[in-house]
Order: sequence, then C-alpha cells, then structure tokens
Amino acid sequence: MTRFCLVLVLAVLLTGLPGVPLRSTAQTTAVPAVSFWRGAETFAAGALLLDRMETHGYQVFGVTRNGPGAVEHHTLESDIILVLDGAATFVTGGTIVDARDRGPNERTGTAISGGDTWQLESGDIVVVPNDMPHWFRDVRGAIRYAAVKIRQPRAQPPAPATVRFWHGAEVFAKGGLVFDATEGRFARVYALRRTEPLAVELHGLDTDVVFVRSGAGSFVTGGRITEPRQLREHEGSGTAIADGIPRRLDAGALLVVPSGVPHWLRDIDGSLDFFAVKLR
Repeated sequence: MTRFCLVLVLAVLLTGLPGVPLRSTAQTTAVPAVSFWRGAETFAAGALLLDRMETHGYQVFGVTRNGPGAVEHHTLESDIILVLDGAATFVTGGTIVDARDRGPNERTGTAISGGDTWQLESGDIVVVPNDMPHWFRDVRGAIRYAAVKIRQPRAQPPAPATVRFWHGAEVFAKGGLVFDATEGRFARVYALRRTEPLAVELHGLDTDVVFVRSGAGSFVTGGRITEPRQLREHEGSGTAIADGIPRRLDAGALLVVPSGVPHWLRDIDGSLDFFAVKLR
C-alpha cells in the first residue's frame, strides 16, 4: 500500500512539471477534416464556406457579386481575394461615408470617399491589410471570387503595410510564389499553372487553401504516403498516396487541407490554373 501511494504521488507531481508530456485524451489535438467544394458548390453554398476563426484564425468564402457591396473595415482581419471570373472596380483606403459599427472590430458604411481604385478581372489577386476600408464599388455583370480572411495578432501595424495587387494574366504566365508575408501572420499566396502532376506534400505546420481558376484534374487527400521522405523540418513528400480520397477538380473548386494531411495533385487534364494560399 505504501509503495502504491508513493508511486501515485510521484505521478501527480510529474504531471505538473513543465516539459513533461501528458498522454491524455484532453491533450490530443485531432486533425480537422479536409473541406471540399466543386465549382458549382463553391458559389451555391452562400458566401461563408468555412469558419475556423476562433480555433485556427481564418475563414474561407466563395462569393458571387452582381452589384456593389457594403463597405468593409476589419480592425484585425486581413483579406486575400482571388478572382475566378467577372470584372469589378474595387476601392481601398480613403474615408468611409456614413461610417458605423456593425460588430466587434468591424465597421461599415455606404461608400468610400477618396481611396485607391483597382480594376479586378479573372486571375487577379488582392491582399487587403487589416484596418483598411475596402469596397466593391462597381460590378460589371457579375464577379466570382474566393476570399481568405486571416486574423492578425494585433491591429497596428497593419499587415501587410499596404494593399498588394497582381494581374492574373501576369502571375499565371510567370507562375509560382506571388505573396510572402513579411509582417504579421504567416501567409503565402501562389498562382500556379501546371501540365504535370505535383509530388505528394505533407505539411506539419501549414494549412493549404486551393482554389481552381481553370482546367480539371484529380486531387487526393489522406491515406498513406508511398516511399515517404523528409524534405526539411515540418515538410515531407513521397511518390504517391495509397488509400487516399480522390476528388475531381473543376473551375471554381475549392479545397482546404489542414496541416498533417497528405495531399497530391495526381492527374491533370491538359492544363490546370489554380491559386494556393498557405496559412500557419
């Protein structure tokens, strides 16, 4: 009995010491499920597709606009806008007309006075810093886009420091990394044109948001990596995936692949243009 009590006391003390791992259900973090929408589903489900703001600091939207929107001003959230098709005039900065609060850290209004204007069309990418007013002022017909909203650790300084804008025709012709955050929350944006499959990817820290601009192919998630290898810290690869879930990609399709989930662009029908946003 005495030895049992002594062991029990030592166990209790050890669990309270810093640096001693606890093997308990409460400390096991489950990997979130992969989220997927086909092209038609992305814009039929309503604007907000996925809300992980409180747990992981981001939200994903699939938006169709047929006319001007309300002014938006987020104190803490930066917006990454990826245009699928259509055209619109987008305004950033300036002064909000008839400004009013619409929630914690959120303001709106009827218009923006002054500011910078950007002509958006297919393939364009805009990164709007937190604490900056922005507004879809004019929409020519309709515009469809995906938006990734990420929460910054603080309101000031804004991240990035200014609005960043890229023309789709240029970024997809060049391909590769478009935006690499140097301020605030880790985020990277890629514009990729592929005619051949990619290698298997496994990220220990990063979540991938994949949004298809054009083309078709097959994307596999989960399962077991064939011939796994470590590329660098927190990054792995392999030659294939066994027993994963294949999903058919088309224009407008959107995937959110959480960290810890193997994924693979397995097949491409001719050519595939897609945006990829990497979050941490």
